[in-house]
Amino acid sequence: MDSIGFSPTVLHSLMFFVLSEMDREPGAIELAKIVYLIDVEKVRLIGETMTGESYTRQKKGPLARNFDSSVEDMDGFEISVTIAASRRASPYPKKAHALGGKPRLEPSLDTVDIVIARRVLARVNNLSPLEIERLAHDTGPMKAIVKEERRTGKRQLSAPIDFSLVERNPTVQKWRENMAKPPEPDSGFEAFLQQESKEIDQILASLE
Repeated sequence: MDSIGFSPTVLHSLMFFVLSEMDREPGAIELAKIVYLIDVEKVRLIGETMTGESYTRQKKGPLARNFDSSVEDMDGFEISVTIAASRRASPYPKKAHALGGKPRLEPSLDTVDIVIARRVLARVNNLSPLEIERLAHDTGPMKAIVKEERRTGKRQLSAPIDFSLVERNPTVQKWRENMAKPPEPDSGFEAFLQQESKEIDQILASLE
């Protein structure tokens, strides 16, 4: 895909940013879980995902609907996808994702998003792909799906990920609620303004 047909999304920018910050070349499953965990962290702190993506439960956990197509969009430009040996002595090769040499975008994440993404990356940087997968399964949305799978005895493949089940940070939530409230009226200040208005009216009347 050339520059003319490329319309960068937040998901594109986030994956490009993640790869620019990592000191290794993650596989597809690892990268997909890191993106999910970043979205979960923003929901936990702010109440909305970073990417705006919908997710479904797949064999290896949650996956953004446009993850695969976004990787394809950037392969050969922002991202270079190659076959490499897996980390931690896994016998299976993986698709290694690294920065490409022909970027058509700069990560367009705002300051808050960058802080949140780096917060997650600091947590997962030294974890194995399996540990990152377990971390993704330990989130509220995935716990609910796994619970239902155990109840029914069936895998809930393609089940939607419900981000409303992410446990919110109570301190940030309280702050946001307070910021959303209209300021309480200051009766003393209102009385001062009324008195000042009367005095101004009296001065104007005396000048007529």
